[in-house]
Amino acid sequence: MILLETNDGRPHLEQVLPVLRAGKPVFIDNPIAGSLADAVAIFQAAGSTRSRCSVPLPALGQEQPGGTGRKHGVVKAVRNHQSVFAREDTPGPVLVWHPRCRVAVHRDEGRCQTVTRKKSTDALEVVEGTWKGGRIGIFTGTRPGKGYSGKAEGSKGNAAVGSYDGYAPLVVDIVRFFRTGKSSIPERETIEIYAFMEAADESKRQGGKPVTIESVLAKARKQAAKRLAELDK
Repeated sequence: MILLETNDGRPHLEQVLPVLRAGKPVFIDNPIAGSLADAVAIFQAAGSTRSRCSVPLPALGQEQPGGTGRKHGVVKAVRNHQSVFAREDTPGPVLVWHPRCRVAVHRDEGRCQTVTRKKSTDALEVVEGTWKGGRIGIFTGTRPGKGYSGKAEGSKGNAAVGSYDGYAPLVVDIVRFFRTGKSSIPERETIEIYAFMEAADESKRQGGKPVTIESVLAKARKQAAKRLAELDK
């Protein structure tokens, strides 16, 4: 059993490859990688070696009572998600260090189709996602902040997204993974969350133009194959 706890996700791919090739189960703490391409590469390597890897649940593994987690679903279709950033040093995609982004992006059925960075300043991030059928969800993040907090507004009402209250839920999730071999978060969900974050950064680079999730995924798959080939040399 291996736990990869490097706080910076950028070296995770290179660090985890020997573990995966040895066939060892590994838990990779947030962030799983410093980029979408590296996240894709990690899962590709795990699949090719038939190894098992797991990443934390949103917000460091917590499912808050009455919150927006899949166990509760009290707000249903999330339309607006307001959050507070707990840190400013953000290597890689800006939102990669924001666990609440995971709650905002993937607590509803279906993949987000396009992402638009509406605003990006030292104090505020506003990202708009569009889903099939025209449904729009808005992620608003303010920083700097102390701890993690947020609010989700949905079609069935509003709910607080709980604060960080310790590592106990995360430890339970880690033990469950090593005992059962099953990750609480599907690979597809993790990749789509990273694709949302990458699309938000790409939209910013393009001056706020809408960016499709599929376009960043296609680019990341090519980059992932190249990265793995380089590391195999």
